[in-house]
Amino acid sequence: DKQVYNFNASISFDKRFFKQDIEGSIAHVVMLGKQGILTAAEKDKIVKGLEKAYEKMLEFKRKNNSKVVVMRENKIVKIKP
Repeated sequence: DKQVYNFNASISFDKRFFKQDIEGSIAHVVMLGKQGILTAAEKDKIVKGLEKAYEKMLEFKRKNNSKVVVMRENKIVKIKP
């Protein structure tokens, strides 16, 4: 189905950029903290969560020799390109 294809079409690019995606998310959260939209505690909690997710994805990739991983329902899963 066309919608499923379109949804998955970016996976070949996304798999290469998850580090940059997380770094961008961290930068955005830091900015929200500086603007007072998030409290310092909220900002710190989100940043730690993003850093933890990044480490878990790296660990999963190493352990499973996987080039492609995604998060689904709060779990890291390997998918075949």
